Amino acid sequence: MDSRYFSVKVVRALESFKCLIRISLDRTVGELANLAIERVGLLPTSSTPSIVDDDGLRIEKIMAFDSASSSDVTTNGNIVDASTPLHVIVDFNLMFVTVFLVCKVKVSGSKSNSTPSSGDNDKQGKNAFDEMMSSNIKYDCLPPSKNYNNLRKDHRMFNDILSLLKEMNVGFTAHNVNSLGKQFVSTLHNTLWYITSQHHKFKDRGLQIPDIFQKFSGYYDNKACHKGPPQVGNFVF
Repeated sequence: MDSRYFSVKVVRALESFKCLIRISLDRTVGELANLAIERVGLLPTSSTPSIVDDDGLRIEKIMAFDSASSSDVTTNGNIVDASTPLHVIVDFNLMFVTVFLVCKVKVSGSKSNSTPSSGDNDKQGKNAFDEMMSSNIKYDCLPPSKNYNNLRKDHRMFNDILSLLKEMNVGFTAHNVNSLGKQFVSTLHNTLWYITSQHHKFKDRGLQIPDIFQKFSGYYDNKACHKGPPQVGNFVF
């Protein structure tokens, strides 16, 4: 798997620390976050760094952006799950990552050498993946459907794609549904629309369309519209 450089900013209260990290794209966003936290000196270096350090810091959220300037405005970014493979955010050109840290609330008068409970031991062993998975972020939002008086066939396909994603429990956060969510659904729709009249040619040439997309055939007939077949570069369907 290829590796890429990511510009990572670690934010703690009013402080921010930046670093440049080269990492394999088969690693996850959470692993990149932990490496960045180590690099800027906010966590002790170890082979499996804890998400919580001695100062009670933990990762609140991780966001990805398409430019350095966008990373200064959190509304321009996308909240990314720590388990997301890095090659996924690269596909969306999100090469600038910001890791937000918050301080854990400590009980006043508690002693640092007190014996931790079993629950505390579990928390100390958490990594970025565990922390983000246990957060309250919900992936239950989808872009709005097309609601027109006279729906075109491409509108119907768009709505059918939304129905498929809903059936599969695929969604986005309320924060990124209007950016990453719309981009994802639009890209999938354009791809399926482009080949909707060519499913039989895929089959004739031994190319298998995934089963979940088999139903997206026949929405558009290029011959009935007196147009030539789709073409990608020198390849003609």
